[in-house]
Amino acid sequence: MIPGAPNSSPDAARLLAVLADALEVLLRTNELHGNIQRALAMVGEHANADRSYFFTGVGPQGDLSRISQKIEWVRPGVIPQIDNLDYQNYPLAEKIPRWFDELSRGRPLFGHTADFHPDERPLLEEQQIRSIVMVPIMQNHAARGFIGFDACTRDREWTATDIAVLRALAAGIGGALERHTVETSLSDYASDLLRSRRVALSLMEDAQIAQKRADAANQEKSRFLAVMSHEMRTPLNGILGFAELIASEATGPIREHAGTIQASGHLLLSLISDLLDFSKIEAGRLELAPTDGRLRDHVERVLAIFTPACRNRGIQLRLEFDPTLPTFARTDFLRYEQVLLNLVGNAVKFTTTGGITVRLRPARPDASPDIILTEIEDTGIGIAPEAFNRIFEPFSQAHSRVHQEFGGTGLGLAICKRLVNLLGGDLSVESEPGRGSTFRFTLPLGRATSPAPALSPAPADATPTPPPDARSLRVLIVDDVATNRELAATLLRRMGAEVWLAPDGPTALRLTRETTPHLVLMDVLMPEMDGTEAARAIRAEHPDIPRIAALSADATAENEERCRLAGMEFFLTKPINRRALEHVVRTVLEPRPPA
Repeated sequence: MIPGAPNSSPDAARLLAVLADALEVLLRTNELHGNIQRALAMVGEHANADRSYFFTGVGPQGDLSRISQKIEWVRPGVIPQIDNLDYQNYPLAEKIPRWFDELSRGRPLFGHTADFHPDERPLLEEQQIRSIVMVPIMQNHAARGFIGFDACTRDREWTATDIAVLRALAAGIGGALERHTVETSLSDYASDLLRSRRVALSLMEDAQIAQKRADAANQEKSRFLAVMSHEMRTPLNGILGFAELIASEATGPIREHAGTIQASGHLLLSLISDLLDFSKIEAGRLELAPTDGRLRDHVERVLAIFTPACRNRGIQLRLEFDPTLPTFARTDFLRYEQVLLNLVGNAVKFTTTGGITVRLRPARPDASPDIILTEIEDTGIGIAPEAFNRIFEPFSQAHSRVHQEFGGTGLGLAICKRLVNLLGGDLSVESEPGRGSTFRFTLPLGRATSPAPALSPAPADATPTPPPDARSLRVLIVDDVATNRELAATLLRRMGAEVWLAPDGPTALRLTRETTPHLVLMDVLMPEMDGTEAARAIRAEHPDIPRIAALSADATAENEERCRLAGMEFFLTKPINRRALEHVVRTVLEPRPPA
């Protein structure tokens, strides 16, 4: 037995936490080789492996017909194989065709050495491997490499959780490799984007340090998670915004690369949100914030997001709302919308013909409507019954083909399940392969008084329209992040507007007096004087003009209401949407109706 080698299965929760740390390492843009090696070491050590490694495909098309070992981590006392020349340019398709076929199809290989085919065992035995797992790294739906984990000192059992974690790690390495390729080809065009990414990575590292220091205090950790969410979204605003500008100006491969950065940025934004929510839920630190609201309005706001996509794909999106349900209700509508957004989004993703019906009714026809049932029924690909429980587990999907064809982290339904439970309800699924799925969840509602009308985001119409002529418009942009100021200024100057920039609230007050702007774009979260305080000060001196639009990464109803009460007429979420900004400019340019 090697000293220090563990002999038990790793704790699943701890392994998931280590996976999150490893994925953060893979997001770093420098030293790709070292980042992959660190990630393999972190997961390998906590997965109770003795050796972990990364092989890349060196076949004619970068496939796995031939492979070469590039990276390796070994536990002390285990013989390394990284310098073994036999594993460089190794003819996998010729020597072990079954491994080549399985890995090329995106399927993991795992088991004890004794369970492998006799022709395959010598390769494992000469490395003193007693059990092994290999997971392919997929790029553009093709296997371009694989990661492996060996147990050399005992016969280790590889569980479903182990395989799910290693799949997520392989997906993270594949994303890091693909991002590295794109960033290398765009080095002359993406300097601003790379600077923003480095800022984001630096903030993530600082946040990780702060998280370790805040473990002793629940209140401190909750505050830290909220700040981390805002700070990671802030640089992503610059990344996505400037990528859109590059895409609008460039042609050919550069435009395609910029589109890839946009798509990857949105995926990263979604992953950040999912990981933060999942971490808070698992730690028991996600606090609900019930508010009063119109139930139907919140449902229709979610469905409006998917209406253009459904129209373009030729599928119907219907709402059936039982008239006996209360008009006003009290619950955490932000979390309700989050669950509905995820479930309807999945229905749209997996449905190509037919339609989707969202149905709200009392949970029991003969009972009070204070407990409602929400159903999302689709005519999509469906789910096999044996996968019903698995799909609600973290990093799990119905089967491997779902990830290969549709992508995703496997966290969405796990978060939905836990959020519904926190809200006091239950989430279940009924489905059959090829016949669609129905997800349904219950939700207790509290009694509400008549709420004030919610401040809605400016609509982002999917129909292309020319930008407004804003040559007569004076705009003041207030944001403590220079990248955000420059992005908004670039968009506004393209419309012809005259623009001033302020890095903080006091400067904004001075420039408002000096330049008399027609419109102020106000960042909500700033040091010293925040956006709501600055807006109130401007309104105290100038009751009607300028008109003020809030800029915030926090799209909650509570934040919108705070901005409305501070005198902000419009609400724009970060990353800033060009069409939403154009809508605000058009509104400001239109004459106001007489009071």
